[in-house]
Amino acid sequence: MRPDRTVIFDYIQRAAQAGVRVIIRIYPSPGNFPDWNDPNWPNHRLSSGLPVGPDWYCDPDHYRSKADLADEMGEIHELNVSRGFSEFGFEPANEPNVEWYSTQKGSPRLYESTAWADMDAYFSAVYDWAHTYYPGVRVFTPPMSPRAYAESLDIGDVFEQPLCEERRLVDNGQTGYDMMRNTYTTKNDGVDWHNYWIQGKERYAFCPDGQHVSIHFPQWMQDDISNGQKPATITEADLASPQQGWGNPLASKDSAAEAADSIRHFFDSEQKYGVSHYGVRGVSVSWLLIDNTNTPEHDWHEAYQGTSTEREWFRIWYLGQESWP
Repeated sequence: MRPDRTVIFDYIQRAAQAGVRVIIRIYPSPGNFPDWNDPNWPNHRLSSGLPVGPDWYCDPDHYRSKADLADEMGEIHELNVSRGFSEFGFEPANEPNVEWYSTQKGSPRLYESTAWADMDAYFSAVYDWAHTYYPGVRVFTPPMSPRAYAESLDIGDVFEQPLCEERRLVDNGQTGYDMMRNTYTTKNDGVDWHNYWIQGKERYAFCPDGQHVSIHFPQWMQDDISNGQKPATITEADLASPQQGWGNPLASKDSAAEAADSIRHFFDSEQKYGVSHYGVRGVSVSWLLIDNTNTPEHDWHEAYQGTSTEREWFRIWYLGQESWP
């Protein structure tokens, strides 16, 4: 085993034992599509059944069945328990709306209800398999990418009229979340999502005055979080990078004081006015600590450069030394 992995495992173990929510995202998680080996995606129907390819095919980058994902969750959970701690829960995939579907190719496409209905069936099946065979495993909802048909509008559309343009499914006028009621009501142990914003849109207000995704959740989804008292976690939250194309007026997080102020403002607003209104204590996670991929998108978000150089915005924010409010 690589030595850095033992360091990470020890870090996670100590964090969990100290009461920190440790949420593990299953990766890779490419879905279970029969056209996994065709770049044009002509039959892009997500299968909730058996593996779509040969059982002997062991590269998880191409397809994974419900059982494959749940089995990995179970094995990780059992390992953690044997070491004296437990993770808080698992995310079965990362932003599957944009990582699994396209608006330019394939059938179905991201803006069609069939894609979302297929995801609902798949993630419900993952949940059922995990709960049937692995007591103690908690399966959270897959965090969806904002601005991509999950909610009813584009929270990043704040510069050109018409602002906050609708993002409803073209064939039935509903939202992606509306097509995934099972996954987001009875078939989860907690609700996760991602949230990015630009400088100046930190307050908890409807688009275009704010860019908090949770304010635009369907009412039934807000009610279920509240009535079920489920954990609610933003597992990626940060100022949008230039690579994300949101038009952030803050061109660099090396403008450390401004970046720290914006993050504090957004987090405080979400905590005070967001999911706390649903009767639960939500948690926002600043993304990301470090991953050393050397990609501009990830470099923007990282709290550390290299292996040990702490970025100034992170130091200010973590120590609570920003000027806001």
